[in-house]
Amino acid sequence: MAQQHNELRRAGEIDHAVRAIVGETDSDAKVERFGETLTPVLNVWQLAEWSFLRNEVLWSVGPQSSAAVALQSSFVQVFNPLGSNRIEVVTGAVFKTTVGGTDINLALTDTIRGASFDGAVALDTRFEENVAPTGAITARDPLSCSFGSLVPPFGSDLLIAQDDQVTAGIFQPFRNFPTIILAPGFGCVLSNSTVNLVLAVQFSGYGRPMRKDELG
Repeated sequence: MAQQHNELRRAGEIDHAVRAIVGETDSDAKVERFGETLTPVLNVWQLAEWSFLRNEVLWSVGPQSSAAVALQSSFVQVFNPLGSNRIEVVTGAVFKTTVGGTDINLALTDTIRGASFDGAVALDTRFEENVAPTGAITARDPLSCSFGSLVPPFGSDLLIAQDDQVTAGIFQPFRNFPTIILAPGFGCVLSNSTVNLVLAVQFSGYGRPMRKDELG
């Protein structure tokens, strides 16, 4: 139990979420003592709207299209920049390409490449700074988003998954997409295994501030 209490103190956003969910306003109350009066089944990850209380930004990137280029593979990638002091979690992707029967590759990368685009839109409008009904929707997670094409292979990128059941011309989910946790300085990239094809991609995930003891 002592270990659990220590984890709660280090994970300040979880402590804050528990307090907010139960309506606790006493700053001196110890969250580990709530179990004395509450049925111990509170799950702070149960409802999507509680992500705000955990200081997590739910985001969506794209759909972004990368044009067909002769002898090159099209790609779309997301990257957690060095110095961001954030953890970015990529939970899924959908894609569309122009030819069926080809393979779509998912790889880890430590390289920012291609043309940048304004991508990681916050899906929780409580993060919006501009609340005017006619104002721009401005809230973004500080994720680096880019697209382009390269002659394969993609440098030192590490292939981690592949979807080989591709239907042409429709958006489809990348099958068996693994949850990817990006520390600063890392990203993931979706690319065509066949050259000279259009590729459009939409990533989804969330980001949060990094805890001071989270990286060695």
